[in-house]
Amino acid sequence: MGMEKTEEKIFHPQFAEPFILERHSPLLNFLDRIRDEAHRFAIAYHKKIRGKGTIKSRLGEIPGIGAARQKVLLEFYGTVEKIREATVEELLRVPGMNRRTAQTVFHFFHSPKDNHQNPGIP
Repeated sequence: MGMEKTEEKIFHPQFAEPFILERHSPLLNFLDRIRDEAHRFAIAYHKKIRGKGTIKSRLGEIPGIGAARQKVLLEFYGTVEKIREATVEELLRVPGMNRRTAQTVFHFFHSPKDNHQNPGIP
């Protein structure tokens, strides 16, 4: 089904002509509310998807560090810069962090070919 926004016409694929409802029809009011809610839901969903795609962190580049661990690290340290400055022993204080993962995070920021030090990207 479809609704024309400017007029009170309801279109249905099985009928050649649209249904025309009175401007103050309870059915038209109901269908308007359904349409508005569908639009609100779609807009909220697309904003959520766009938001996830635009917020990136250098932590996402570390092998074995998923979204959950990124969140825990950022909650614990506050910034990527503070994570970068942490030692392996300090990283082990993060809830759920094991030695292997702590070493992976540390080496990501301190490897000899450290091209991850770009201060312009969090």
